[in-house]
Amino acid sequence: MEMIKGWNTKAWVQVLAEYDDTDPAGQAAKLVTVMWEVVCEPIWEMRNNILAGSDNPTVLKETRTLREKVLWYKRFSRQVLAQRHWTLTEFSIEDAARWDKARCRKKLRTLDAAKEVYEIECKMRMSGQRVITDWLEKE
Repeated sequence: MEMIKGWNTKAWVQVLAEYDDTDPAGQAAKLVTVMWEVVCEPIWEMRNNILAGSDNPTVLKETRTLREKVLWYKRFSRQVLAQRHWTLTEFSIEDAARWDKARCRKKLRTLDAAKEVYEIECKMRMSGQRVITDWLEKE
């Protein structure tokens, strides 16, 4: 049987061998399994819930902050995005309220990129340069 390597396991195998156990390695493996299931796994699950769980106050606050930024784009899309990107903010406030952190973050990445493109285009136009997307905005 393949054993988990470590000083605890080796010591348990030695102790079990001294008690004339027929399978000290197997018994040591069972001890490691019990220790993991009873002691370590509950602690590990708690740690993961604290770090990334949906009921974590830090995650809730971060999600709320991201959602507020997304809604800011919805309110000010006409001022900070090119007309061709206004469709990125065509979602309801109710829908945005249900988005999780990952979805808000993804939407923000897209909106931030669109805003950055628009800012570059505005600077280029102010300096008298044309931009490649001018033909899209002709009436």
